[in-house]
Amino acid sequence: MVREPQVHAARGHPLRREELGAGRPRAAVPTAEVRGNGGRLRIGESQVRPRGREVAFLAFGSLVLPALRAGEALDATVVNMRFVKPLDERLILELAVSHKLLVTIEENAI
Repeated sequence: MVREPQVHAARGHPLRREELGAGRPRAAVPTAEVRGNGGRLRIGESQVRPRGREVAFLAFGSLVLPALRAGEALDATVVNMRFVKPLDERLILELAVSHKLLVTIEENAI
C-alpha cells in the first residue's frame, strides 16, 4: 500500500514527510555516543557549521565541504547532517521555522 506524503506547515513553510515501508513504527532512536579525535558524537545529532540567514543547506557525506563553500558565498546556514537514520528532526524543524528555504545536498546513494 502506497501512502501519500504528509504535508505539514511551520510558519507557512510547507514540510513534506514521506512514510517509508508499510507504515511500520519507527525504531527507538539510539542514545549512544561515539568518541574520537573530534570529541563526542551523539548518534542522530547533526552539526551546524556557519549560521546564515534565509537558506539552510542540509548536507550529507562527502558533499559537506562543497556545501560549506556554497554556504559561505550565499550566506547560508550549513548543517553536516552526519546521519540519515535517525535524522535530527528537532534541528530540521527549528531550521524550517527560522529559514525561508531548506536544501538537501546528498549523493543519492542512500
